[in-house]
Amino acid sequence: MLHIMTPRGTSKSIDQLIERLSHYDEALQVLSRYKAPPEGTDVPDVPADADELAGLVCSLDDEVTEAQEELRSLTRMDEFYTSWGSFSPEDIAALGDAGYPITLYRCRPADLTLIDEDIPYVVLSRDRQNVVAAVMADGKRMGIPLDPVELPPMGPEAIRHRRGDLEHIISNASEQLSTLTLRTREIAQASVMLAEEVEFEEVITGLNREEPVAWLTGFIPAHRTDTMKQLAKDASWGLIITDPGADEPVPTLLKNHPIVRMIEPIFKVLGTVPGYREYDISALFLLFFTVFVAMIFGDAGYGLLFLGATVCMHVKARRFTLLVKLLYVLSAVTVIWGALTGTWFGSETIAGWAPMRAMTVDGLSSFPHIAGVETAEAQNNIIFICFVIGTVQLSIACLMNIFRDFPSLRAYAHLGWLLLIVGLYFLVLLLVLDRSPIPQWALYCMGAGFAMVVIFSGQEQGVPFFKGLLRGIGGLFTTFLDSISTFSNIISYIRLFAVGMATVAISSSFNAMASPMLGGVLFPAALLVLLIGHGMNIVMALLSVFVHGIRLNMLEFSGQLGMEWTGFSYAPFLERRNRENEHTLKE
Repeated sequence: MLHIMTPRGTSKSIDQLIERLSHYDEALQVLSRYKAPPEGTDVPDVPADADELAGLVCSLDDEVTEAQEELRSLTRMDEFYTSWGSFSPEDIAALGDAGYPITLYRCRPADLTLIDEDIPYVVLSRDRQNVVAAVMADGKRMGIPLDPVELPPMGPEAIRHRRGDLEHIISNASEQLSTLTLRTREIAQASVMLAEEVEFEEVITGLNREEPVAWLTGFIPAHRTDTMKQLAKDASWGLIITDPGADEPVPTLLKNHPIVRMIEPIFKVLGTVPGYREYDISALFLLFFTVFVAMIFGDAGYGLLFLGATVCMHVKARRFTLLVKLLYVLSAVTVIWGALTGTWFGSETIAGWAPMRAMTVDGLSSFPHIAGVETAEAQNNIIFICFVIGTVQLSIACLMNIFRDFPSLRAYAHLGWLLLIVGLYFLVLLLVLDRSPIPQWALYCMGAGFAMVVIFSGQEQGVPFFKGLLRGIGGLFTTFLDSISTFSNIISYIRLFAVGMATVAISSSFNAMASPMLGGVLFPAALLVLLIGHGMNIVMALLSVFVHGIRLNMLEFSGQLGMEWTGFSYAPFLERRNRENEHTLKE
């Protein structure tokens, strides 16, 4: 139950445990690089002790690494003989011992004049810049002012033999490591147990002590208070439970409906947790993120590809994980939006088929000429939807702030922001879509909203009204800048239209490139163009999801809420070693 806040201790024994743990982690990383053998392969009969097993894995990996490094060295030697020809360094050494020293040089042609006339040499090869020469003398002893070429320690024949030995070593070690992947679970279990032992020792070592008492501090969920009291009573512990202080860092425990929990993989990727005193916007984040993804990809064909990939992932994992659930939802909504806009792999031909036309909303069509509407009309309709989405999302943020702060006077400042956003929405429609005139009541909303923000934004509990009013007036210029920022936030939702249109345009362009080649011998080339083009388009759309889809939730929406995402997750002190099933270990 307890999320421990007492600083963790250190000791020599803990350092030794951490070293063992890193050894396990290294072994697991090594095994992750190897493909498991076919099903039915016998589990290798190697040491059952996890330390010895991890040591064997790391030892074999070291063999492979050392052999690969030596192979690279042999490759450099081969490159030397490609330039100088095939000969044995031992023969050169034997000639030197017999009184016939030979030194090799690579130099400019003019440098040959530096060699004394009585010293014989042979030019082995030359080009425009360099000559390769064998000088019948010991360069150092004869005082030749050139840098000799250093000979490799092995000749071509020895290199070939050594290369074969190294390749045999790598093959055997890799085969053993591939088989040892069948023992991965054992190392993973030992790693989990050892990690808990490290955590336990750190907590024990870090206990506050004043003999005969030792104690620690932390946080428990409020609904577990009675359980903790009963546990302390049964175990004869001293127990003090207090509410967190206003400025005290408190871990965040999120408890959402299973459907809403689908968004957790995104939060894990982002590494973000709402603060203890901030909103949990998981449900709203999931709702709007799903819409954003669908509009950014904007292609029902891509949605079907994602749906197929998700089914494969589901079958392979044999589990209905949160990520699989999320991908099912994102894929399905992408198919729906793509069908409404008549977009199937960016193809006009497919969009013109009767079944696809029946699902297309003419005013939203990505190919307006097929639907019989003006291009500007279809584009403006989607831009209008983007602005509606932005205004609704930002308005929800204002409503949440109103309910949070009511009945304090600051709630009226948030009401002012809500009125201001509604008025700015119509201003955006005028400036971007030329939808005029602005309704008179929208102008009143902007004026009244701005005034309410100025009057009530400085109000705080315990502060006299007029002092808060003076604060608001003092921040008048800041409020004006924030109003401009809110205006730009609404406009920024146009990125959903822009990125979605770019996705359609790119796919259509690659379709046009491949189209002339589809009917002849260039058919394979056409397929390659389509594969590369649509693959690149999908990758760019995925990047756009993180750049734009997440940004609208994490910056525009969260900024309107006043969220800073400064939280850290509730992580109770608990024992996991009895969780034997494989998915728990993977998680």
